[in-house]
Amino acid sequence: MYIGYGFIPPTRKGALLMSHEKHIGIPYIDFHVLFPAHQGKVRETYIHSPERLIQVASDRISTHDVVHHSHIPHKGEVLTILTIFWLTNILETLPNHLIAWGRGVEAYFPSEVIDQYPDLRYRTLVVQNLEMIPVEFILRRYLTGSALKHYRADEDPYGLVLPPGLAQMTRFEEPQFTPTKKLERENDPPLRSTHIAAKYPKVLKLIARAFDLVEQHLVERTVSLVDTKLEIGVATGDKVHILADEVFTPDSSRYVYTADIQEGVEPTWLDKQVVRNEVEHLCAGGPIVPCTFSEEVIEQTGCQYLALLELITGKTLQEWHSFLDIAHPVV
Repeated sequence: MYIGYGFIPPTRKGALLMSHEKHIGIPYIDFHVLFPAHQGKVRETYIHSPERLIQVASDRISTHDVVHHSHIPHKGEVLTILTIFWLTNILETLPNHLIAWGRGVEAYFPSEVIDQYPDLRYRTLVVQNLEMIPVEFILRRYLTGSALKHYRADEDPYGLVLPPGLAQMTRFEEPQFTPTKKLERENDPPLRSTHIAAKYPKVLKLIARAFDLVEQHLVERTVSLVDTKLEIGVATGDKVHILADEVFTPDSSRYVYTADIQEGVEPTWLDKQVVRNEVEHLCAGGPIVPCTFSEEVIEQTGCQYLALLELITGKTLQEWHSFLDIAHPVV
């Protein structure tokens, strides 16, 4: 049974409600000992124990802090697999929250759940339960997105002091730090970069190292990282800062074909930027509301997510399925 079309908020202990695109028929899975912990824009998080959480990624898509009506098939799988790839390969020397993935997550579910919903192994992570820092740590290699909008409006909420005359996709010699405050139900307001850097100097070193390692990997992959958002947590009683949530996915990052990069020209995006652009077009300058996208936009976005997965990892989604079907990693 395919469960990619979004999770509905649990209504009681142990209930995980799911629906498909048209929301017809809502079966539930009884997780018995699991308590719903948090419903994010894309992920559902459950408490397995005081030390462990279970995160399940849906195919919902959000922009501008709004969850939209349409879904992108296999999107949750791509987000999960890319996080696995980065944390267990390129970023394996850095502290992260990953405990189990692939078939390893099945040890945390009743057997009947796995039999009924086999694609859980492609979209589920078991992770450490951390105390999260309420900041989104954003690094930018190129000028675009909200940073470009602030720049064009002659605003500098981050304290970057950029020179005049910069165009879209201007490359920064050093990645620019543009943190925002992490809020659940509101737009994340900008924070002064110098203040946050002074408060969390070890975090800045961690995310800069992660950014550098990812860029090094992408040199021969025909893809460039434009910017990314990272979230950091701390284990109870510990002072070690840990990479958490999703990392360097097309939901938390912008990617483009390297050959497409040209100052002053908007590139072909390999992430959800195409959806951001469509939302702004549909809302026509008014308030951002949940949108329904055309089949063309849904297909284009889905193809970009799948293409990016293969470009970054060298494996197709089907090849990853085969790998995760036999992999039993548990930390």
